[in-house]
Amino acid sequence: MHWLQPAFGLVLLGVIIWIAQAQLRHLTAHGVETAIGRVKPTALLAAVGVTALGYVIMCGYDLLGMRYIRGNIPPGRTAFASFLSMVFSNNVGLSVIGASAVRLRLYTAWGLGVADVVKLVAFTSVSFWLGIFTVAGLAFVTTPIHLPPDLPLPDEAIRPLGAAMLTLVLTYLGLCAVVRGRVTLRKTVIDLPTWRLALMQPVIGTADWLLAGLTLYLLLPEATAGGGPAPPFLAFLTIYILAQLAGQVSHVPGGLGVMDALMIVMLKPWYSEDASLATLLMFRGVFLLLPLAVASLMMSGYELGSWVHRRRVARAGL
Repeated sequence: MHWLQPAFGLVLLGVIIWIAQAQLRHLTAHGVETAIGRVKPTALLAAVGVTALGYVIMCGYDLLGMRYIRGNIPPGRTAFASFLSMVFSNNVGLSVIGASAVRLRLYTAWGLGVADVVKLVAFTSVSFWLGIFTVAGLAFVTTPIHLPPDLPLPDEAIRPLGAAMLTLVLTYLGLCAVVRGRVTLRKTVIDLPTWRLALMQPVIGTADWLLAGLTLYLLLPEATAGGGPAPPFLAFLTIYILAQLAGQVSHVPGGLGVMDALMIVMLKPWYSEDASLATLLMFRGVFLLLPLAVASLMMSGYELGSWVHRRRVARAGL
């Protein structure tokens, strides 16, 4: 089991590369540059604004988690830790290296025990997956799409997959409503949240994923390769969620390569490879790299301030 997950990710990445290499032969640097130049500044600003709102919403993961563990960290500090954690998690992809490491560093420095940090991380992870299951389930059930023949997933599987995801979300919420307190699963004791707190988990997660998808959607060219309008948002959201699920399962940092290749392949009915790649590059710049730059400055400022404080305390002790 230790090797199964990374091995599966490598196999999935290989399959995606095999599918994509035949689809992306016509990519050109000039075509990508031209497609980027066609994006209106208003669309770019709107994408930046939606990204900012999305990261504000993401702070709800830790704010809910702090209520779950009954922690005493102030909301401002909790939001600060949540923002940094989500930025590094989105860019690194592996939560153990990204979000969990940042949370452990900050929360323990503020007096939270390691066990409580672990519980909070588990709670936020469940919230994250409840969100993607809710969005994916609704999108797959209401707006199934025709997948390219190269993808090893039949069209008929989309709607049942969405129904299964919604069933998991409803089962979790029902369990939290009916069984109050602790449950034991294979000798592991789990503290279930209250049903009100549990209900907020898919709400926060759904808002997170909807705003992320909207950011990318705003960066799409207004006109398709055939001169028609952009795909409907719900149809695009189905494509986006499918690609993100593959990226999450692969554990490739930020879904790099996996998510992009699938998006380009599935957007071919509307856009050329150059236009799709240009949009994805801008999305990564707006949704990943720009917040990463802000978070890096914030983390550096915090560490510098902590170092100065420790020096002052040490001098005062002398």
